[in-house]
Amino acid sequence: MEPNQFPPMTVEIERLTRELAQLPASSQAFLADWLATNLEAKADPEVEAAWNETVDRRWVELEGGQVQTIPADEAFARARAALKQ
Repeated sequence: MEPNQFPPMTVEIERLTRELAQLPASSQAFLADWLATNLEAKADPEVEAAWNETVDRRWVELEGGQVQTIPADEAFARARAALKQ
């Protein structure tokens, strides 16, 4: 399988996907959270530690005034523009 390529969906996954799309948004959100939580539990401890260090460093930078936030809509607009180049 090529990098960044997803395996083909099985008939069962395709069926589940169609059924899940019919659920109310709150149920879909619950399931998404449940899946994310369960996937996190299987995360590589070294990767998790590296992310925690990054988060801690960025928080210190933000609190210390070394970096500034920008509104999400501006960040997304910049990202979309960069992807179009």
